[in-house]
Amino acid sequence: NLVYLEELKINNNPIKSIDMSVFSNLSNLRYLDVSENSLESINLNIGNKINVVGINLYKNFLTELNGDFGDLPDLMKINLGFNLIQTILSKTFFNLTKLTGLNLESNRIAKIETNAFLFLVNLEEINLNNNYLKTIDASMFDKINNLQIISLDGNLLTKIMANSFVSLKIQSLTIEKQMIDSIDSGAIINCKYLDRFSLNNNLIRRISPGFLNNLPSLKEINLEENFIEELVNDNFGRLDNLNKLYLGQNHITSIQPGAFINLNNLKTLVLSSNYIQELYSDMFIGLNNLEDLSLWNIHLNAISPSSFQHLKNLIWLRLHHNLLREITSNMFKGLLKLENLDLSDNMIISISNGSFD
Repeated sequence: NLVYLEELKINNNPIKSIDMSVFSNLSNLRYLDVSENSLESINLNIGNKINVVGINLYKNFLTELNGDFGDLPDLMKINLGFNLIQTILSKTFFNLTKLTGLNLESNRIAKIETNAFLFLVNLEEINLNNNYLKTIDASMFDKINNLQIISLDGNLLTKIMANSFVSLKIQSLTIEKQMIDSIDSGAIINCKYLDRFSLNNNLIRRISPGFLNNLPSLKEINLEENFIEELVNDNFGRLDNLNKLYLGQNHITSIQPGAFINLNNLKTLVLSSNYIQELYSDMFIGLNNLEDLSLWNIHLNAISPSSFQHLKNLIWLRLHHNLLREITSNMFKGLLKLENLDLSDNMIISISNGSFD
């Protein structure tokens, strides 16, 4: 008789199993919260279609999903985070054409069957963080034309293969805390709306030149906490809208002239906690609009004259926690707009006349 019931919360109980058919007569039910129970199994077959748009099964003990969500065709949000699911079957999300958000984080997913997400044509965000995925199938996200955010942090990936992300509308792609040591050329193709890309905390030693070509909207790249040793000429290709580049906490010892040559609109560059002992002329060529440069804790002991000559718009220069012993004339030549200079925690014993002219 609860014909007007729209929201039902039975979360935080000791429920171990549930048959969705018990809700079959709740024709106006829109939201169902069964989170933080002790669910070990759930039968998704209701028997007739109801109008639920959101279902929360977060933090249970589900190892598999029996049946599919076919009797819930209006679903827009599904939260299956923090369960024990190992495999995503091709039928599980069949025909959920209205689904916009899918959370599968912190399960034990090692396998996603082919076409498991094929019918999620309006999916905007998918969270697969903290699972056991070792590979990304080239067609895993194929046909999901409205996908904007993909989160794959904390899996067991070792490589991003070619054609992993092709012609998607994604705006954010994070693949952090993995064991990735290489990225195939062409791994990300024609993702013209991609705004933020993060490979933080992986095992990458080398950045292939132009591996992020043809990404006209990309504004932020995070490659911190890797094992990158060298930056070569034109390392990042042409990324006209890139605004922030994070390369801190790597093993960078060498930056070739022209490494940043086509990053004309970069505003923030972080190179802190590396092993760049000397700065020299043309190291930062191309960074005409850079405003914030972090070079702290890079074991720096020498700065050649005119090292900063191309940084005419720099406002912040962070050189603290290094091994500098002297400040010489022309060391900061060209820094016409510099407002903040941090030289603290060095070993400075000498400052020459004209050093700050």
